[in-house]
Amino acid sequence: KFGITAGLTNYAAAYATGLLCARRLLNQLKMDDQYKGVESADGEYFDIYEKGFEGRRPFKAMLDVGLIRTTTGNRVFGAMKGAVDGGLHVPHNTKRFPGYRVEKAVVVTNKRGKVEKDAKAKQSGSYDAKEHRDHIFGIHVQKYFDLMKKDNKDKFKDHFSQW
Repeated sequence: KFGITAGLTNYAAAYATGLLCARRLLNQLKMDDQYKGVESADGEYFDIYEKGFEGRRPFKAMLDVGLIRTTTGNRVFGAMKGAVDGGLHVPHNTKRFPGYRVEKAVVVTNKRGKVEKDAKAKQSGSYDAKEHRDHIFGIHVQKYFDLMKKDNKDKFKDHFSQW
């Protein structure tokens, strides 16, 4: 309808779709002035519910992924992040966004190499909002585009023939 035929299945497109759906829904419900969402996409954690509200509560939606694998960085989480940044209240955390890294704890052992019972290893994680922002704006696709254009011209023509 708008003349775009390529690039519709990446993380940035999913984010834009979620953002558009959220803004249109809030516009239909006449809540778009009350819940603006994020002014600029920066990849930081955002929850409209934490900002407080007067009168009507924020529109709450639950993410149903269906049969999609919920791996870290999946496009479905891009659509959810777009909806959240658009002003919807979707309960979530940053564990499945691009930029989240799990750091495994070191297991404490005794002299014989057995794991100490009191020292249970817990995993902790860190979240890099800049990497998530790069996925939202499609910078990772641009880096791949430039790298392939420079290194392998034939493969570049096959992968990006529709661009």
